[in-house]
Amino acid sequence: MSDPTQTSLGADASQDEIEADIAATRARLAASVDALADKMDVKTQAKDKVADVKAQAADKVTEVKDTAQAKVVGARVAAQEKIAGLRATAQEKIAGLRATAQDKLSEVKATAQDKVGRPSPAPTGIPTTPVTVAGPSDSAPRSRAAGPLPGSVKDQLVSASQQLWTRVRALPLVGQVAAGAAPLLAAVLLVERRKRD
Repeated sequence: MSDPTQTSLGADASQDEIEADIAATRARLAASVDALADKMDVKTQAKDKVADVKAQAADKVTEVKDTAQAKVVGARVAAQEKIAGLRATAQEKIAGLRATAQDKLSEVKATAQDKVGRPSPAPTGIPTTPVTVAGPSDSAPRSRAAGPLPGSVKDQLVSASQQLWTRVRALPLVGQVAAGAAPLLAAVLLVERRKRD
């Protein structure tokens, strides 16, 4: 830093030049004194530093807030996609269980109609004798072979229900709730069809 009191005037300077040089020197000295005063004013420096720190903190808070909001949005989208995937999987499994239940119901119904519609073969070693059965609307008696059926419709329903229940337990909770109604639905459908037949 140059000396603010140093002048560049020579010995033959006029009074106007000397006054202009004095004014310039005063201005330089005033600037130097102000700079020194600023350096010595700790209170002002502390206020400036606090203002800078506050500005930096506000910028950091804004940055963290924006980052957190972006993460929340990303997590929400990921959760919605996961839920949609689980829902689709559950619906596929429920549809598969419905189809299986319908197939089993058709098998049981066909077997039941087959067993009810014709006499069952007699087990070996048990003689069959015709039995006369009169129906409520029949005036003529019907003949039918006596003997137990080799398998009952109830046993087939129980077996089909157990198979379905084993599959249902492997499903997530939503699938279990939905599929739990399938055997009940199958039984209701069977009873309703028997009422109609």
